[in-house]
Amino acid sequence: MKTLIKKLFRLRFRLSSFNFRLSPKKGFTMIELLIYITLLVIVGGVMGGIFMSVLRTSNQQSSDSELSSQLNFVTKNIEQLVKQSSNIDMAANISTSSLKLRMQNPAQDPTCVYLSGGVVKLAQGNAGQSDKNNCTTTATDLTTSNVIVNTLNFKKITFYPGHDEVILDLQMTINSSNPQLQVSRLLHSAFSRVSAATFDDNLLPGSSASYDLGTSGSLWRNGYFSGSVRVSNGSIYVSTPSSGYGLILPDSNGSGCHLLTVNASGTLATAVSACQ
Repeated sequence: MKTLIKKLFRLRFRLSSFNFRLSPKKGFTMIELLIYITLLVIVGGVMGGIFMSVLRTSNQQSSDSELSSQLNFVTKNIEQLVKQSSNIDMAANISTSSLKLRMQNPAQDPTCVYLSGGVVKLAQGNAGQSDKNNCTTTATDLTTSNVIVNTLNFKKITFYPGHDEVILDLQMTINSSNPQLQVSRLLHSAFSRVSAATFDDNLLPGSSASYDLGTSGSLWRNGYFSGSVRVSNGSIYVSTPSSGYGLILPDSNGSGCHLLTVNASGTLATAVSACQ
């Protein structure tokens, strides 16, 4: 049986070989070539379109990731600085492209965040400044050349007696010459101070006679000074008339204090008083 099967296979192979030698060689016709070329062009175009679409999607995802990373880095830094600040040194309800914070740490006071040439910059301290209320010109970049910052606006909102708040508007665009990759994102957020106001330097107004310390409706309670208090072109006024209020002065030998008052006829009077 096995021998018979082998013989049949040999016979079939010889017949097929004989037919192959007898059949004439046949090539592709012009129409067939045109059809094949057309099919190849169509398939190639489809595959190329798919490849370009995948590449464009990948680039856009990369751009989105870069924007998210830099937006997150800038906002986290601003949020931390605002929370640590002793005072937000800017006018309320006015939008500006720079943020100025007063900090408890002398090496960081003042701290400024501002926009320059499409880059968010951070300057801390007052090195090289004659006016110690101004930030140093030496700044650190908070964004890289991969993005362009189109908008950076700050606005101070006052919530008395709560802590002040900073509203942030920030817009970034991917820095690319390819319009398809110029993805842009806008962020709107707000941060509040969390620490009490403290001062580690002179309390100086921005210009002469520009600021008041307290108002008639919001008063400071007690003031303690070590040194001289000088009033130029003004008066010291005790608003509540009472025999218990006046000017307390120590005596010359330091044994006690006396209260200096004035009566209704304008006569000065003194009385022994506690040294407060």
